Amino acid sequence: MTLLLADFPVPIDGGTLKTVGQLWTEIDRSKPRKHSSSLDPVQRACIAFNEGLRLAVEALHPRLVELAHTMLGAAVEVKPFTFAGVTYQHAWWKRDRLIRGRELYPEIVFHGKDLRTPQTFLNEARLSAFALAMYLGGRLACVPTGGERLKLLVLDDVLIGLDHDNRIPVLHVLQKQFAEWQIVVLTHDRVWFDMARQFHNGSDQWTWAEIYADGDGGRATPSVKTPNGNIVNAALNECVTHLAANSIPSAATSARRAFEWALKRFCDKRRVHVAFNMNPKENDTEVLMNGLTAWASLAGNNRAAKVRPIIARLQMYRAGVLNPQTHANAPNPSRQEVEGAVEWIRALEAARTDNTIS
Repeated sequence: MTLLLADFPVPIDGGTLKTVGQLWTEIDRSKPRKHSSSLDPVQRACIAFNEGLRLAVEALHPRLVELAHTMLGAAVEVKPFTFAGVTYQHAWWKRDRLIRGRELYPEIVFHGKDLRTPQTFLNEARLSAFALAMYLGGRLACVPTGGERLKLLVLDDVLIGLDHDNRIPVLHVLQKQFAEWQIVVLTHDRVWFDMARQFHNGSDQWTWAEIYADGDGGRATPSVKTPNGNIVNAALNECVTHLAANSIPSAATSARRAFEWALKRFCDKRRVHVAFNMNPKENDTEVLMNGLTAWASLAGNNRAAKVRPIIARLQMYRAGVLNPQTHANAPNPSRQEVEGAVEWIRALEAARTDNTIS
């Protein structure tokens, strides 16, 4: 907790401020060097630290409660911290001179049941979410409102223990609670990378980068690609680049990725009903296309005139270009087939935001 709240500012007599980290350092510096030395300095340092840390945990608690509700649900409650304070244990031998009372445990209630040992009851995803909520709450508690202080948050694969359903709430937290912060998120998980890009689609607040190690023989050189925030356009631009390099199979792979995301975005935007499947891996482009076809066939609107031709063309290109299940065994697609698929993927993207389609 001392590390988590090390930057928390504490008012000191005389109108100055010291951080919790500085108060802890003063305890360490005030330890008597000899057995006969006065204990007053270290005792005063402990009292000052205890008062400062109590203020810090009081500031942390409401933020932690809000974050825990957002990231773990209302079933998880966090009680106020109980901090008895640290004390100095004096002894003849220097090795036995210790600071007691350094432990501080969160008290968690799950569905009304007190969890004495949360680590043996909550699963890995909830423990990871709680740890992240604790960290984010500490950052919010330590940075005062206003002023010119740097607000920097770096998250390096801290979501690896969360399943994908629990990662979306983290994006909501960053968007709402850290709107004025500089945020850096690092990951090697491609699905999570694409999910975050889709979540922030259209936002000019985020910049995206992919870093690859090119070369061999122990001399790998990093190369950086900076796709735009629109995940479909980025894949299509990548496809065009591969076409320009006459790399048709790679272009087809990029087109398939753009096709899948375009379908997902259209179905999400238009609230298209798709068949439910317990295994999300089975919700492939075939399922999405069937749902889209049924949606376009509904009477009483102009969907047939504008969307059905797009569906028909995409169905045609699925066999040779846009179907990853048959691509490995199918003949290599031609440049014209890939270019045609790109044209109708762009048409589907345009239809997604066409306000004349009811």
